[in-house]
Amino acid sequence: MKPDPMSEDYKKDCKLKDFLGDMVDDIMVADGLADAFIGVASFGKEGKTIAIYDSMKIIERLIKEGMTEEEAIEYYEYNIASAYAGEGTPIYMVPVDKEVWDFKKEAKAKKTKPKRKKK
Repeated sequence: MKPDPMSEDYKKDCKLKDFLGDMVDDIMVADGLADAFIGVASFGKEGKTIAIYDSMKIIERLIKEGMTEEEAIEYYEYNIASAYAGEGTPIYMVPVDKEVWDFKKEAKAKKTKPKRKKK
């Protein structure tokens, strides 16, 4: 998804690259997806810094651009999430809603162990 150099997406990408360039010398960003950027992560012995994007925001954007939900998911999975651009390829994460997480923890805590019958 390479944005048109005159588009808002291109301008946002440039701002993101400038911002990240002040923090990290060499970081790869996904073209046209600045709105879905959520942060950076470091890994490995060298502490390589990688850009992180919210996959749900990307899919929502594709739907807003005219794709059906099914088309957007398929496009995202095949053309974005599966793309490998070498070391430093961005990470596409799926956010977990805190309310869902809390509900599952509470439900698990409420489960009681069955009592053993005395013989």
